[in-house]
Amino acid sequence: MKSRFAKAALIGVLSATAAFGASETLYDYFKTSVEASAGFLPNKLSLSIYEEVKFEDNQDNSPRRDREENLAVKTGVNASLTRTKGWVTYGADADASYEFWRRDADDKNGFDWSISPMLMLSVDSENSNLQNLKISFSSRSKYEKLSKTDRREARHIDNKLGIAYDFMAKGRFGNVITFDYEYDYYTKNKYKSRSFQMWEIGMAPYYKFSAKVKGGLRLAYREKDYRDNKNDRYNDDSTKKTVALYVNYDPTLKLNVYAEAGFSRTDYEGSSKDGDGDGDWKPTLKLRVKYMPNANWSTGYGSSLDFEDSEISGKFGGSYQFDNYVFLNWKPTHKFSLNNTLGIDYQDEKDGCNYDTTEYYYNLRANYYITEKFSCYALYSYSNVNYQYRGRDTYFSNDITLGIKYTF
Repeated sequence: MKSRFAKAALIGVLSATAAFGASETLYDYFKTSVEASAGFLPNKLSLSIYEEVKFEDNQDNSPRRDREENLAVKTGVNASLTRTKGWVTYGADADASYEFWRRDADDKNGFDWSISPMLMLSVDSENSNLQNLKISFSSRSKYEKLSKTDRREARHIDNKLGIAYDFMAKGRFGNVITFDYEYDYYTKNKYKSRSFQMWEIGMAPYYKFSAKVKGGLRLAYREKDYRDNKNDRYNDDSTKKTVALYVNYDPTLKLNVYAEAGFSRTDYEGSSKDGDGDGDWKPTLKLRVKYMPNANWSTGYGSSLDFEDSEISGKFGGSYQFDNYVFLNWKPTHKFSLNNTLGIDYQDEKDGCNYDTTEYYYNLRANYYITEKFSCYALYSYSNVNYQYRGRDTYFSNDITLGIKYTF
C-alpha cells in the first residue's frame, strides 16, 4: 500500500493542471489508486535541454480583419527527479527557458520558469492506522494573455501550495483534511490590481462502502483578497463556503470515477455586495473519469460547473463557469506518442454584462524518439472564442510549435 499511494501521488503532482482548491486536491488524492496500478514510475534523475520554434497566426486574439502573425524561438533546460525510500516519496520538476519573438510587442521577450516539488509520507502497517500526508508546491513565471476577451498580455508569477492529510481508521470511516494557498503576482504596475492571494481549508469525511467505493461530505471555506493598487481594484474581496456530497468509485484498478454535487455561496465586499449572485447558494458540480488499461494509453473526461470571480476588467463580482474536456493519450510504440485534448469552456457573466464567452479548443502533442536520448516533437493548438461585445465578436487562433530535445 505504501508504494501504491506514494508513487501515484507523485504522478498526480507532476502531471496536474493549474487547478486550485480543496475539491481538486481531494480528487487528485483519491485518483491515486488507479494511477498507481501502472507501476511505471521508477526512481530517476534526468536533465534535458531543448530548442523550439513557435508560430502564432493571431498573436493578439483579434477578429479576422486585424490578425497579426508572430514567430518565436525558445531555448530551455528541464530537470526531473523522483525517489521512493521506505515510507517517503519525493520529487521535483523544474524548467527554465528564454523566448525571443520576432515582433516584441509589450516586451514579450524574456525568461519563463516553473518548479514543482512534492513530498509524500505514507504509513500502513498491521499495528497502525493508514495515514498519508501529501505536500505539493508549484511556482511559475509566465507571459500570457490576461483572459479570453482581454487581448493584452502580461507577466505574472503564480505560487500554489496544496496539502492533503488522510487518516483512515481500521474500520470503514475516514477523513481527508486539505489546505490550499495561492499567491498570483503581476509584475507590471498597470496590472498589479489583478494580483491576489487566496487560501482554502477543507474537510472531507467519508465512508468506505466497499473496497471500490468511498463516499462522503466535502466542506470548504475560502478567502480571496485582491491587491488595492492605488484605489485601482480589479475585483472585490470575497469569502466562499462549499457543501457537497461526493463519491469516488474504482470499479477496477484501471478505471477511476469521481463525482461531486452540492452548493457554494460567495459573499463579496465593496461594490459587489448585495449584487447579482452575491450571498446566494448556487449549485456546484464536478465529474472526473479516467481509464488507463495499460502504460501505453489512457483516456478520460472532465466536467465542472461553479461560480467564480469574473475575468472581465471593471465587472466586479462573479460569473458561472462551465468547463468540459476529453483527452486521449496513446503510445503505439516505444518511440512514438500522441496526446490529444478537446474541450469547451463557457462563461456566463452576471446580468447586465455583455461578455458571455464560449471557447472551443483542441491541443495535440506528437513526440518521437530518434534515439534513447534524442527526441523531436510537434505541438498544435487551436482555439475558437465567441463572446458578446457590441453585438458578437469571434476570433480563432492556430499555434504550431516544433522542437528538439536531448536528455543526458
